Amino acid sequence: MQSNNTVLTPASCENAVIIESPIVSTPRMNRKQTCSFWLLFLATLAFMLYYISTGVLNFCAYVLYFRRFQFYGFAYLSTILILLPILGTQLYRFLKHRRISTKKFQTFQLAMLVVFLVDAIMFQEQFRNVSYGPLTILNGNQTQVHWYTTKQSPTVLRSNESTANMSHFSRFHNVFVNSTQFEYQIEGPGFNSSDTHSFKLNGQVKKFSVMTDIHSNNRYLSQAPANADFMILGGDYSNGGRGHEFAKSFRDAPNVPYLMAVGNHDVLGNSEDLVLRQENFYQKVHNVGVYVLFVLNHGLFKGQYVNNTKADAAIQFLEQKIKQNSDEHVFIVVHHPVYSTGNFGSNKYFTTLVEKFLDEHQNSNIRAIFTGHDHQFASFQRNKQFIFVSGGGGGDITNMMSILHGKRTWSTPNLKGPQQILNDNCMGYQYHLDSRLMSTRTDVTFEAHKIKYSVVNADSLNVEHVYEQVF
Repeated sequence: MQSNNTVLTPASCENAVIIESPIVSTPRMNRKQTCSFWLLFLATLAFMLYYISTGVLNFCAYVLYFRRFQFYGFAYLSTILILLPILGTQLYRFLKHRRISTKKFQTFQLAMLVVFLVDAIMFQEQFRNVSYGPLTILNGNQTQVHWYTTKQSPTVLRSNESTANMSHFSRFHNVFVNSTQFEYQIEGPGFNSSDTHSFKLNGQVKKFSVMTDIHSNNRYLSQAPANADFMILGGDYSNGGRGHEFAKSFRDAPNVPYLMAVGNHDVLGNSEDLVLRQENFYQKVHNVGVYVLFVLNHGLFKGQYVNNTKADAAIQFLEQKIKQNSDEHVFIVVHHPVYSTGNFGSNKYFTTLVEKFLDEHQNSNIRAIFTGHDHQFASFQRNKQFIFVSGGGGGDITNMMSILHGKRTWSTPNLKGPQQILNDNCMGYQYHLDSRLMSTRTDVTFEAHKIKYSVVNADSLNVEHVYEQVF
């Protein structure tokens, strides 16, 4: 019987057949190959981290806040799913076997990086060469002239009412003029110094318009009437309060005086460079007095949107100022709804304070309250006052089935008449008039002993509702 143990002699080794290992050792990596490997690896890692950070931000802003996905969220995810296996494969082969990627694999990786680079450049291009303005904003007894330039620079405003006024070295520029009627030119990047702009605040107010929640979409604001005496903008001109987002909102804005509130999205960035007012302020426009309030938490993800301390301060501000008020018509503007059939509903603490204030000041000429935040239209009438939720002025329209405040009895894009009160966060439904899922602006017209509130569909420009208030 032949033994399984074979002893190889030197002579037998000469005739032995060498069987190659299935693991083929690659040639030793030279410096050029190593540099190209790490260059591609680090570039891919940088792009993946860029898309991860951008994807996380969009996830937070849209999935958590708006409770739905956006298409480009999947684009970020697909990019990460492509780059992650590439990086993992490369790093494993390099650390485990000291191998580098094949030329074919590196060519594919390089092609992917070119695609992602072009995509990143196109994404960043929206931040370049953007400017807006000038906007003329009502600010106490002065007129605030505001504009934005892509790069930080000093710019100059020359008017027929004063000497040249140089703005701060910034992207956001503000100059105050002590006049309600003047002409001016702006000297600075993005502006032609030969262009003359004019501002005029009319006497007795005959008409003003209200719009809110533009969210970097200028489509509706650019269609707003230019014959209004002034326009109230109720906040959320942006998604993150950044200059290029404001530029998208105010591009081609009508040349009318503006009165601006602040929304929860604006405070995430540079809202203090646009709205140069206290959180709660009063603005007199001839026979009209407007109280602008801020009651929100500073940020998107702090659970309860209304800050009780700020709500108390807002009502105390109203209590102090209303005693000195002699305006023929009084309006209140606040970004967060007092009543709403929309996604966010109302806040019991704040709504209770407002109701108490209205009951104690029934003879204070308070005509209406304008709110936003919920991107849909809703109207209420409590005693003699109207309370409106202005439909989104550019932001996505939301639904009326809130996951925050429980199921409701409706699943329809339209509501009419009083509705059932279901819980503490859904208040004021007994005063409900109409709700519709549409983008709107509200035109307020003054007639003899009457005010007309015309709700305009921002898409069709048709007047959907007209409410009259006799006094």
